[in-house]
Amino acid sequence: MKTQYARKQENPLFQNYPDEQVLSDLDLLKDGKLNYAALILLGKSEAIRKYLPQNNIVVEFRMYHSMIQYTACKEFQLLLFIAIDKVWDYINQPASNPLLYYNDGSYIFDIPSFNKEVIGEAILNVCCHRSMLIQSDVVIKQYPDSITITNAGGFPSGVDMNNILTVNSVPRSKLMSEVLQKTGLVERSGQGVEKMFYNCIMEGKALPDYSGTDSY
Repeated sequence: MKTQYARKQENPLFQNYPDEQVLSDLDLLKDGKLNYAALILLGKSEAIRKYLPQNNIVVEFRMYHSMIQYTACKEFQLLLFIAIDKVWDYINQPASNPLLYYNDGSYIFDIPSFNKEVIGEAILNVCCHRSMLIQSDVVIKQYPDSITITNAGGFPSGVDMNNILTVNSVPRSKLMSEVLQKTGLVERSGQGVEKMFYNCIMEGKALPDYSGTDSY
């Protein structure tokens, strides 16, 4: 986290700061005690399982939409700064993220079925906006042609399917969102969703679909 923050803020000296000072400066340490945002972002797996077991990402892969039982499944109960890359590596296997081919005149180009930037933004969004009061995992259901990501809690306050591209949302964990912005993992409020739509349009893919969202 220190390395990412130093790079984003263009302050290389930040990497040399003591850990306690870094945590305190980012409001992750108060009165000598770590808060839940620190646990989600930086906690060890053992601590997450003990104090926040619902902070878990489950990735299920199925070959067909009609399948009930998954073909493969993996759980990631890790600090978010590591989980985001681990989850992408699992999704981005050749068999589960096949290449798509398209012609441009005499040239043939290929693009992966799932764009790293789009999937990364989606995962970070569900982790920032999920409700920790509901005891359920973040579940990613992957198929060769689509991915469905569900989290607990529905849309943040003031956001719905019609204004998701225009409204500045209020994350359920404002502190966690601020740390992710300061380290360069997420954009300013609302821009991450815009980036997802932009990439899908540029690659000629279906747009993100929020029609299945409810209050839970």
